[in-house]
Amino acid sequence: MNPGLTWFGGSMDSNQKMKGYIGLAIRAGKVVFGADNIIEWRKKNYGIIMCDSASDNTKKRIHDFAASRNLSVHVLPPGLSLVELVHREKVKVIAFTNKSLYTSTVGSMPV
Repeated sequence: MNPGLTWFGGSMDSNQKMKGYIGLAIRAGKVVFGADNIIEWRKKNYGIIMCDSASDNTKKRIHDFAASRNLSVHVLPPGLSLVELVHREKVKVIAFTNKSLYTSTVGSMPV
């Protein structure tokens, strides 16, 4: 496992809680979707959540970007997909632009 990357999973209840927080952040407009959009986003990001199924190139680009901006990257375990959590096709990476929503989302998951 790479330094700076956190794997999390957990019970169905904690996954539902995470899904709820992500849904709230999306409705509030506090989520940036996709690696290219995250890298080009000029405003502050507070953290990144990435699928395990993202390509190696995407993982490297996001990890390098996060390291340059001092952001944490949380990787979902195999079997849990961002497509299921955000209900959007082909989403492998999201970033949060609101600190409280980000900390609530990540805090709802056991490390």
